Amino acid sequence: MILKHISGFQRLALLVIVLLAVSLGFVAYLFGTAAPMQVPSLTQMLSEKSYSALEQQLNDLQKDYLNSQGSNHALADALTNLGRPGLVDTKQRLDDWVAAMPQSAFALATRGQYRHEVAWMYRGTNYWNKVPEKRRAQFMNNLNRSWDDLWAALKLNPDLGPARTRLVQSSHAKGDGQGATALYDEGYRRAPLDANLQAARLWGLQPKWGGSTGQIAEFLHLLEANSKTAEAKTLTNTMRALSLSDQADDVYNNEKQYQRLLLEAHQLAPKHSTILRKLGEFYLRKDNLPEAAQYLDAALQSNALDADIWAARARLKFKQNDRVGSTAAYTEAAELGDTGAMLRLVYIYMENFEGSVMNSSDGLAARRWAQLATAYNDDPTGQVLMGMIYEIGYGGEKIPEEALRFYSRAAAQGDGDGQARLGLMLWEGRGTAANRDKAVELWQAAAANDHAWAQQLLASHPH
Repeated sequence: MILKHISGFQRLALLVIVLLAVSLGFVAYLFGTAAPMQVPSLTQMLSEKSYSALEQQLNDLQKDYLNSQGSNHALADALTNLGRPGLVDTKQRLDDWVAAMPQSAFALATRGQYRHEVAWMYRGTNYWNKVPEKRRAQFMNNLNRSWDDLWAALKLNPDLGPARTRLVQSSHAKGDGQGATALYDEGYRRAPLDANLQAARLWGLQPKWGGSTGQIAEFLHLLEANSKTAEAKTLTNTMRALSLSDQADDVYNNEKQYQRLLLEAHQLAPKHSTILRKLGEFYLRKDNLPEAAQYLDAALQSNALDADIWAARARLKFKQNDRVGSTAAYTEAAELGDTGAMLRLVYIYMENFEGSVMNSSDGLAARRWAQLATAYNDDPTGQVLMGMIYEIGYGGEKIPEEALRFYSRAAAQGDGDGQARLGLMLWEGRGTAANRDKAVELWQAAAANDHAWAQQLLASHPH
């Protein structure tokens, strides 16, 4: 033993050190100076139905929000993350919270936030006239339900800035410019430094939402005229930067002009995550990977809860041949509710298919992300992937009837892959009675849109 090789004085000193360490450890245990006990996250409180503790935490965040006149984004971030549709049971959790505390403005605002996010998943990023009619109806249905919850929350708590911000955005999306103006004016009176509120107003004044460049100029001029403090000046610069960023979107294909506008925006708001992300994506498009990495890393430092930044980082990692890093970044984006990232993960895990044996963990992961993507988005790509999972048996048993159902949903939207795969199942009579006439009809529809596999199926199946 070591003790045999040290002197008596050294033994005594060692004993004192050990006793002192034990004593300090006990004191730390009593008074909390050791590693603090893990405080449950807000999401964990919600899942455990610890509503009283959850309300207390949100009340504390609102006090900070009001004391900072809205410049503290912690409350908005908290409600956004609680209402983020990244979990299968998010809807049920929020319904339970509202049922348990029907007079809770936080519960109603969070469910309104969730319904707002689901609405935009249905709408997608297309211009309104390019959104299929069925998805338009789903968008408006969820937007109206979001509207009801947010209005109820605001009536219970008029200082709940995040609810007002969403209502301003929804009003613009519904074409109600007057309603948006009234909501914004009252919000500005209550919290003139609420950057999220200002950003929602600026977003709604864009020409594509019925606004004009003149209205944007007037909005920025009024902000500047009222910029009497350093915080207000910073906010005005941020709004000017976002306006330049929006202008850049309109000239996306003009690389020089796009880059110039974004760099001007970056000078005005050097830490704004959206501008940093767009610059990172621009350099990624140009295959300038070091510059892309620099801007995307800065964007994540500014806002690690932005799914778009994680998705861009995933594309960067893929270009750097870092498949593990790419998958990890896509997972972060998917956990934050990005359905595009969910579908990318489905492809990644399905690529691990080897012969007739499927790695069970990869199969389960592919099935989980496909289920999540199709739960919140009527996107035909996800429906085809879900159909393939049930048809081939990724992560579970083969269920041809379910495969047929998902292929049918995709085919009904005119998706070539859905039409081709549904046609093949109908030709072979899998999951339903054989119907070769219908199969040929589906293949012809896909082939008319230059779907190569559908053309091959027509050639290889005499009819």
